[in-house]
Amino acid sequence: MQIEMNKEFGEHSHVFRDVNDVHEVWAFIDGSFMPTMIKHKDQVGHFLPHEEWGFLAYYNRVIGGLRFIQERSKDKKCEYKKLHGFYGHCQPYHTHSHDSFGYPACNSSTHNDTSTEEDDHDNVATCYDQEQYEGVVDFYHDEAFTMDKTTKTYEMWVDMLDDEEVIYKRVQYLKDRHWLDRETKSLSIEFLAYNGQTEPLISRVSLEFEFTRVGYVKPRTIIETLPL
Repeated sequence: MQIEMNKEFGEHSHVFRDVNDVHEVWAFIDGSFMPTMIKHKDQVGHFLPHEEWGFLAYYNRVIGGLRFIQERSKDKKCEYKKLHGFYGHCQPYHTHSHDSFGYPACNSSTHNDTSTEEDDHDNVATCYDQEQYEGVVDFYHDEAFTMDKTTKTYEMWVDMLDDEEVIYKRVQYLKDRHWLDRETKSLSIEFLAYNGQTEPLISRVSLEFEFTRVGYVKPRTIIETLPL
C-alpha cells in the first residue's frame, strides 16, 4: 500500500514529499490529491457507474469519505515585547485554540473586493460568497471553522459518493474562508481503504502536514494495515 500511495501521488505535478509551505499544501490538494482520489470518469472521459467510484490505485476502495482535520494554536502576544509593534502576535506551537475563525460571509458591511492590479494592496479579500455554497456545507454549525468538542479539532468530511462538483466545492469552501492560516499547527487528511484482491485488508491512511513555527511545512504519510 505504501508503494502504491507513493506511485499514485508521485505521478502528478505536485509531489507530496516536496510540499514545504501553505501554498504548496493547497497546490498538492488541488493538483494531485483530489484528482487521484476523485475519479468519476474513465481514461476516455466516459462517466463511471457509482459502484466504480472511490478506487485508489485500481484495487483499494475508499470506505466512506475523506476526513480533513486541523489542529490550531492560540494567537497571543509574543514573549519578546520590544518588537511587538514590528512583528505583531505569535502563535506558539504548544498552545491550543478552541476559538471559531474564518472569513465571514459577504454582506452590506463587508465586500469581497479583490484587485487584479499588482500595486493595489488595499483591495484584498475579507469575506466570502456564501451563496455559492448553499446546500453544500453546514452553515448553521459553522462546519470546519468551529471546533469539534469531542475531538478538539476542526474537521471537514468529504463523501466519496457525492457528485464531483459538490466534492470540489466543499474543498474550495475551506480555501475561500482561509482555513489554513498562521494559527494552523497541523493538517491531516485521513481515509480508510479496503482491498479484497488477495488477503482482505483494511488500511488507514493519513497524510499529515506539520506547520512548524520555523516557517516550513513538514509532510509525512502514516499507513496502518489490518488483515480481516
